[in-house]
Amino acid sequence: MEYKIINDGNFPMVEATMHAGEQFKLETGSMVSMTNGITLEGKRNGSLLGALGKSLLGGENFFLTTANSNTNNQKLVVAPRGFGNIRHIQLDGHTNWFLEDGVFLASDASIDVSVIRQKGVAAPILGGTGGFFILKTSGSGNLFVESFGSIVELEVTPDSPITIDNNHVIGWEETVAHEIVMASGVFGFKTGEGLAIKLSGHGKVLIQSRQPEAFVQTIIPFIPTQR
Repeated sequence: MEYKIINDGNFPMVEATMHAGEQFKLETGSMVSMTNGITLEGKRNGSLLGALGKSLLGGENFFLTTANSNTNNQKLVVAPRGFGNIRHIQLDGHTNWFLEDGVFLASDASIDVSVIRQKGVAAPILGGTGGFFILKTSGSGNLFVESFGSIVELEVTPDSPITIDNNHVIGWEETVAHEIVMASGVFGFKTGEGLAIKLSGHGKVLIQSRQPEAFVQTIIPFIPTQR
C-alpha cells in the first residue's frame, strides 16, 4: 500500500493506493472518496470492552471503518474532521506512541490502539484533552494523526524536559515519561492556565498550534440565542 498527503499544510487529505486483499482503518466519517474496487465495513474498535473504553474514556468512536480493497491500484482518500493538519508516523514495532483523544485519523490494519490511564495527581481531579485516559499504539505500520491547527514536532531530552498545555498536545513517543500537573496555582486560577503535561526523558513530541476548547469560546458570543 502506498500513501501520500495531498495539499499538505492547506486542508490536507491522505490518499492511499490499495492493492487486492489490503485493509486500511480510518476514523468513522473521514472517508472523502474511493474507487469502485474498495468496500467499507464498520467494525468494533477492538474487543467489546476495549471499544467501550475507547469510546467512553478515550474519546474515540465505538466503531472504526475498515476499507477493503478487492483489486489492485484502488484509491481511497480520507480527511480530518476539523481545521487542522495531518502527520504521518511510521511505527517500527519497537517504539510506540501515546495519543490524546480525537487525534487518530487512519492506520494500517496491523496497528492497534488501546486505552491507558493518565499519570499524575491532577488526573483524577480534572481532565482537559484526554481527561483521565489516553491512547497507546502497538504494532508496526503507517499511522496518521490529525490536529487542530498546525503540527509542530519537539524533541525532549534528559537535559530539556518540557511542560505543555494539555489541550495543545497531540502525542509523544513512549520513551518520553509523562505526568499531568497543574500549570500554576490552584487549578491554574492564578494564571488562567489549567492542566499541563510534564514530559521528560528522550523522544519526539507532537503539538498543535491551536486548541478546540479556546476556539469554541471565541465563537460562542457570536452564536444567536433565543431571548
